[in-house]
Amino acid sequence: MPRRTELMFLALGTRARPLVDGATSLEIHGDRVPVGAEVVNLPGFSVHSDAGETIAWLRGVRRPLRMTYVVHGEPDAAATLRDRIHRGLGWSATTPAPEETTLVQP
Repeated sequence: MPRRTELMFLALGTRARPLVDGATSLEIHGDRVPVGAEVVNLPGFSVHSDAGETIAWLRGVRRPLRMTYVVHGEPDAAATLRDRIHRGLGWSATTPAPEETTLVQP
């Protein structure tokens, strides 16, 4: 049995797979780009969760997040999840615009 069974949805050829496997750089648009982030695999969290499962998972976070970025799903569904995070958890949450960049600091 493979050591990393939680990677079943991180298919070979995707950018996520080499990141969790420890890549120090990735090829993006023909350029090698260094990985400047700490990459953490969250095996209990799936991008296939629904809004209720996502909220339940977030409730388990030890400290409230300074900002939660909802970047998955159709715009209306993402906005609804953003609002549920704000109302249900009292956390700041946003749905960034396409091509929007944010500097994330520890």
